[in-house]
Amino acid sequence: MSFIRRLIAADIPFARDDAHRLLPAMIACLVGFTALLLAVALSLSNALGDQSRTIIGTLQVEVPRGKNAETLVAAATDELKDTPGVEKVVTLSTSQMETMLKPWLGSDFVLADLPVPVILDVTTGVSEGKTAVDLPALRSRLARIDTGIRVDDRGPWVSQMVKATGWLQG
Repeated sequence: MSFIRRLIAADIPFARDDAHRLLPAMIACLVGFTALLLAVALSLSNALGDQSRTIIGTLQVEVPRGKNAETLVAAATDELKDTPGVEKVVTLSTSQMETMLKPWLGSDFVLADLPVPVILDVTTGVSEGKTAVDLPALRSRLARIDTGIRVDDRGPWVSQMVKATGWLQG
């Protein structure tokens, strides 16, 4: 029997060393670190999921500012409200635009002197991880009003971010 114990003890390098007391502590630290990484990955996934649903359902429409900007904004707003999938259209006021630009331009500017378009925030429905609005059709209808009207969709950018976060979680 002692021969078998010596044979097993010879195969295990920690059997004759004090390091066998350190091994459970090392394993416990690694398990704790793994649990921490799992918690971070899950919270990152939840946060990004909530943000992506909010951003995917938002479009930004830029109407060029000019002498007939009010007419263009009204026509674009009417067209957006008649578009299937659009839930809400909000025109950013001049004071909101100035507040957003103050960190970059300072407080000594006049918005009318800058070539800044009128911004319409459009909230849309979301289906299958995309906006529920037919964007090519919307762009063509808005181009009939004015060719300078731009529709900005952040959905493709957000989907790339979600993929990158998935890789990070993996």
